[in-house]
Amino acid sequence: MKIAESFTIPAPKSAVWDVFMNVEKLASCVPGCRDMTALSDTEYEAEMEVKTKFMTIAFKANGQLKGFAELKS
Repeated sequence: MKIAESFTIPAPKSAVWDVFMNVEKLASCVPGCRDMTALSDTEYEAEMEVKTKFMTIAFKANGQLKGFAELKS
């Protein structure tokens, strides 16, 4: 499954990159994130948990910052 969405964050670029580069800060911004590990400067693995009215779904998710070099500059 691929989930794609875009949005604008009204903050200085340096403040946004500070969150992406700090795994604890990034994890706190992701709903349902129980734990997150940085695998590299651009890749993360997270343990997620989503609760619905009738069940709880737990899963691992991998994320990657694409276009990292171009976006950071």
